Parts: sequence; structure tokens; C-alpha cells
Amino acid sequence: MHKFVGVLLALLLGWAVIWTLCLKRKHILPQSVSASAPEVKVQYLKPETVTVTHEYIGHVEAIQSVLIHPYISGFIDKVLVSGGAKVNLGDLLFVLQQDKYLAEVEAAEAKVIGAAADLEKARLYLERIENTSSEAVSKTERDNAQTAFAAAEATLAASKAALKVAQVNYNYTQILAPITGVLGNISVTNGEYVSPEGSALAYILQYNPIRVRFSMPEKDFLNLGADVHFFQTGELKLRLANGQIITANGSVRFADNQVKSGTSSIDLFADFENEKHLLLPGAYVTILYDEKITDTFLIDRSWVSLQPDGAYVYLVKDGTIQLVKVQLGSLVGNRVVVDKGLQTGDLIITTPVVNADVGKKVKILEGAATHDAF
Repeated sequence: MHKFVGVLLALLLGWAVIWTLCLKRKHILPQSVSASAPEVKVQYLKPETVTVTHEYIGHVEAIQSVLIHPYISGFIDKVLVSGGAKVNLGDLLFVLQQDKYLAEVEAAEAKVIGAAADLEKARLYLERIENTSSEAVSKTERDNAQTAFAAAEATLAASKAALKVAQVNYNYTQILAPITGVLGNISVTNGEYVSPEGSALAYILQYNPIRVRFSMPEKDFLNLGADVHFFQTGELKLRLANGQIITANGSVRFADNQVKSGTSSIDLFADFENEKHLLLPGAYVTILYDEKITDTFLIDRSWVSLQPDGAYVYLVKDGTIQLVKVQLGSLVGNRVVVDKGLQTGDLIITTPVVNADVGKKVKILEGAATHDAF
């Protein structure tokens, strides 16, 4: 019995010793940890010039496009072009049967000749009346001669106008290209009856130059001064659907007159040379615009701490860790432009730290600080 009690007392004494040590460790450990200064690596900051590539999705559109309709009705006599052909302004595309319209021109010419003869007859009669003494010719006869002459003048003028209309209709039997461009599919054939109210005979698209419409966020547009002249460098890069990147001569001509409320973006319109027809109307391309930003800071994204109220970085100031709010700009690979919040010579911490370290004295690892920018 006494042996059992002794063993029990020994166990209790052992547990007491262990518990005491644990309590001491509990109070001593935080003091020892807090007493040690965090070891960090830092980077001296200095401003630099950064090239940021902006990408905007664009839609290729023809600057000019025309559906070809006949001005008059008639039967197709000749189809002089085929689908896909390049045509120039004024090229002859189609000819309608001309017999009817030529006959109308000849009839109108004959009426002009007849009206001219009637006018000459009325003029001679009026001259005789005016050269005759007033006693030999009544006032009524004199008035009738003047009226006949005026009516003959009006008839001749109307005949000449009818001749012009007939000539215009005859000219419309030849259908010409109203713009320079490339023809789409030709669906009409010789002998087919066409009219102004019917389907289009052809569709012409202007390929060179060509226009690209693209949307830019309102924020970007305002950051660039709300002015399209920043794009007018003579060269813009385009990425085509197959991934090919081309450098095309062109510039942004104008911006739309309003911001689209649904997307908070504004449309811009750029015209490009397109001699090789790589830019096809209806296609989508990517506008690549290189913006040079001077006197800015470019830091690694991993150095940024994103918190509920914004972006922060950790700096070493007066030998302690400080948390500084920054305003971020464009991404450049794995790095980010800092628009506001940093100054030349700041020591930014490049190793992981936490908010709990803010205000603590810091130990900069030997050889960790450098004056070299990236």
C-alpha cells in the first residue's frame, strides 16, 4: 500500500514539473520571438520608362459599301463583270437592253425639232404684227400673237426637258461602278428582267483603305486625354484571327460622340492601308497599341498586398516596416506599373511579410538591397 502511494506521489510531482515548464515556455516564447527583428530583402526604387501594350478587340468595316440597283426597269443585255473582281469608279458593269430607251430619245429629239419650228413660226408672226400699224391690226390680234409666241417658247422648253429625261434614262441602261472596290457575288444573268424595286445586281466593298472600329474603356480614353491624336503615329499593330501580327499604316480618325452606357466604353474608328486585302470586312482583329509611360515605377506583382480597401506595398522607413497604399496601373507580364504612392529611393520589401510586422524594427539581409532597377 505504501509503495503504491509513493509511486502516485512521484507521478504527481513529475506532472507538476512538466506543467510549470510549459507555463514558463508559454510566457517566454512570444517575448523571444517578438524580440527578434524580421529579416527582409529590399529593392531601391527609381523611375523608368515603361512600354505598355494595350489590346482592344476591333471589327473590320468597309469605309464605303454600295448595293448596285438599276435606276430603270429593263432586261439585262450584258453582264461585263464577275464576282470577286476589282472595279474602279466609273467602270461599266451591266448593260440593259437599249432599243426602247433609244427610241424614246429619238422621239423626244423630234418633238424638240417640231417645237423649235413652231416657235420660229410664232416669232415671225409676232414680228409682222408688231411691224404693222395699230390701225390695221386689232389689239386682240396683237395679244393673240404674243400669247402664241409665249406658248411656243414653253412647248420648246418642255420638249427639251423631256429629251433630257429620255437621254438620262438611256444613259441608265449602262450601269457603272459608283465606287472603287471589290465585287461580291453576281446573281443576275443575261436576259433577266430587273427593276429599281427588285434585288440588288451586285455589292461593292471598298477594301483599301479599310476601317476598324474598336471599343476602349472610358477610363483608358480619359487617361489618354480624351483625344484620338495620341494614336496618330503612322503605325499600329494588328493581330489577325490566325495569330499573325501585322504593322499597318494607319491612324485613329475619330471617336464616337457618346459613351455606351451598357459597357462604359467608347468606340474609336481607325483607317488602315489594306493593299493585300488581309483585313476583310466583317472580321475581328486585335488592335495592339504601345504606350510609353515615363517616370513611373514597375514592381513585381508578388510584392503587392491586395486588401479590402485597395493595394498596398511594404516599405522600410526609418528602419521599420511600413504599409503604404498605392495606385496600380497597367500589367506588364508579371510586373505592374505603380501610378501613385511610391517615390524615388523608397526601399520596397521583396520578401513575404504580414500586417503584424508593421512598425517592427527590421533587419535587411546583407547584400539584399541594391540600387539597380530591374
